[in-house]
Amino acid sequence: MLTSTLEAATILGTSRRQVQYAVQNGLLGAQRIGNTLAVYEREVFALRRMKLTGRRWNDATLVAVLDLLSGIPVAAVQGSQLSRLKARVRVISDAELAGAALAGNVTLYRASSEQLRTMQSTLSGQTALAGDGTAVLVGRDLAATARRLRLVGDPEGNVIAVNGNARHTAVLEALSYTVYGSARERSAGRAWLEAQRTALLG
Repeated sequence: MLTSTLEAATILGTSRRQVQYAVQNGLLGAQRIGNTLAVYEREVFALRRMKLTGRRWNDATLVAVLDLLSGIPVAAVQGSQLSRLKARVRVISDAELAGAALAGNVTLYRASSEQLRTMQSTLSGQTALAGDGTAVLVGRDLAATARRLRLVGDPEGNVIAVNGNARHTAVLEALSYTVYGSARERSAGRAWLEAQRTALLG
């Protein structure tokens, strides 16, 4: 569903100019209707669930954080720097983590019920998420994957395609649920992330 930039600004608690800036930077999908710019409501609510303030993480830091949360040994960061990073990951909000990992890296597609049944959730065995209606794909050439699976691009879609490394699939899936999922999916994604943070304490 489309909404005005004014309504989007109200939802996001920002100005219309900031909404236009988000469109220009690929953070929000939009469509021109005559002379009016309209944005996709689902993407507005997803952006609201992300925290994009502060300094952007560099790629090495983001990979190290995703490795930590995935339970993968971190090679790029060692010693006291790794200890500081672990301490930061334990207290970082899901919104800030989602903003760092997902902003500008997500494309939404529409899949039929039959297609959704063929897409297995990485987290379904670890959470109560057995087929709640949203699927997450993680990889590098997702446009080709979408064509192969015959998915249709749709800003209100039920398939979240995240440009990322397959070794981080579980973390990116959980983050995608916290931003784009239903209330049940958001809850399961947050619970999974919290369990991963708790594991870092050990």
